[in-house]
Amino acid sequence: MKKSLKIVLASIATIIVVIAGGFALLCWAMFSDHSSYSEHLAVFEGLPPTASDITVYTNRNITGTLVAEFAIREADFVTWAEKNQWGVTEIVAPIEIGNPQAYHQGDPNRRTKVERGLYASHRRSNGGGIDVAYDRAKSKGLISRSSR
Repeated sequence: MKKSLKIVLASIATIIVVIAGGFALLCWAMFSDHSSYSEHLAVFEGLPPTASDITVYTNRNITGTLVAEFAIREADFVTWAEKNQWGVTEIVAPIEIGNPQAYHQGDPNRRTKVERGLYASHRRSNGGGIDVAYDRAKSKGLISRSSR
């Protein structure tokens, strides 16, 4: 009987350790910093094929953050936005959008100001969604996307 009890207790302890380890791994995957930052890329998946000189910050944790800035002609940006059904409109008052360098430096509240160009924002109630902008003064496209 004592041997059976020891086996049961050892089994329960093993199960608890496995569950705790799985939970720790899940928390690490969801909440840890899995970010990357690159500058002067020629291409990046999800951006228009005509984009160039791409600067991008991504975080592949639960936030699913993508913040990018890239050189592109306005017509190509509009085509890309239409393909994604974002409905960009003229900027009538200055807007602010995520800045990949700022995210990389740990300051996501520092934003890029765009005064002249195109803009669309599609946000969900949890704060996730997407903002896209075209800055005519710099001939740059900008995207800030998050799953939350």
